[in-house]
Amino acid sequence: MAIEALIIDSFSRAQARAEETAFAIGTGHTFTQPEGILNGTTVTRVTTAAADAIATNDVLRLIYGVPPQYRRNGVLFVPSTTELALRLLVDLDGQYLWQPSLQAGKPSAFAGYPVENQEDIPAIGASLACDIAFFGDLRSGYRILDRQGMTVQRLLELWATAGLVGILVSKRVGGGVIRADAIRVLREHT
Repeated sequence: MAIEALIIDSFSRAQARAEETAFAIGTGHTFTQPEGILNGTTVTRVTTAAADAIATNDVLRLIYGVPPQYRRNGVLFVPSTTELALRLLVDLDGQYLWQPSLQAGKPSAFAGYPVENQEDIPAIGASLACDIAFFGDLRSGYRILDRQGMTVQRLLELWATAGLVGILVSKRVGGGVIRADAIRVLREHT
């Protein structure tokens, strides 16, 4: 693999991870980041019934807090530790409520809705009154603005006397909540 292709691949992976983090917990344009869903002040919070725990009723109140037109395309986003807590929830007959996916490429489901991991969301018990999950139709509720795509420029002259070549890679992206009613955030009880 050519070094330039390797650098572009590495940058693309790092950029994708940084964007994923920013779309969840970014602090906004003042800090040259997209506004993350958990920092969107207009998004309604649903509070869990107890601190340091998540119950079936908490997740159902989160899901049904979203209007039906957005609930149809809703996805639940949680960190892996919260996913484990959801997987351990059982009904009155001792049956697990978690619905593992039987098809490759399809996410598992809880209460009939897909569940995706987002590791930048705080874990249950991470701190008092922190946001531990979000649910909604992100295509309707959150806008990602990709200004230019990625640009790659070889800098031949800058380090020519040292026998080096520089590569400048840049990308501009923004994002923010555009329809707060399409998303709900689950906040841990204090």
